[in-house]
Amino acid sequence: MNQAIANPEQLRQFASHLHRFVEDLKERSTALGTQINQLEQTWRDEQQRKFAADFSEQMRQLSRLIKTTEQHIPYLLRKAEQIDAYLGH
Repeated sequence: MNQAIANPEQLRQFASHLHRFVEDLKERSTALGTQINQLEQTWRDEQQRKFAADFSEQMRQLSRLIKTTEQHIPYLLRKAEQIDAYLGH
């Protein structure tokens, strides 16, 4: 016998939290990018170049996290709809 072992409303709520999290990450990463560009105007040595390279790699990783997380949001919403349909809501 099939059963739905998930609460569709909790799935929607979690998807909403993920959406806010992603939007916050995007906003903050944009602000950090602006700030590091300003910092590079006054900090120009070997340590800065190493820091900038490390920072750039971390921002690429953050971008991948954002992209993957954005893909999870519609998946969770579809799952909630499927569970609602299964439960007859």
